[in-house]
Amino acid sequence: MKRYLILFFVLCNLLVIQAQTLTLEQCQQLARENYPLIVQKDLIEKTRDFTLSNAKHNWLPQISINAQATYQSAVPALPDNLNSLLESTGITNEGLHKDQYKAAIQIEQLIYGGGAVKSQVEIARAES
Repeated sequence: MKRYLILFFVLCNLLVIQAQTLTLEQCQQLARENYPLIVQKDLIEKTRDFTLSNAKHNWLPQISINAQATYQSAVPALPDNLNSLLESTGITNEGLHKDQYKAAIQIEQLIYGGGAVKSQVEIARAES
């Protein structure tokens, strides 16, 4: 019985020693083969490149165009006695129009970022 017990412990020790002789290169290779995100490494790199490109575009001018059209059912007008007084002096007052239009173009340029763009680039690199 002692022989079987000793033989069992020797075999267990050999198996433990055999299992511990895994090199770093073998571990990395096994990780590449078995880790699912490694398969998506190309996708991760493309996402990183896209994020870095977007972060660097913060230095480019930003242009925005806004337009607005409104129609008012009722608009303020001058009182009739003031209107007649103005007309007697030769000034005509048509009042406000019921439809109004507004358009604007806005251009913004980042002059000083305070390190925000640089930190966004570093974060994108670290995340990938």
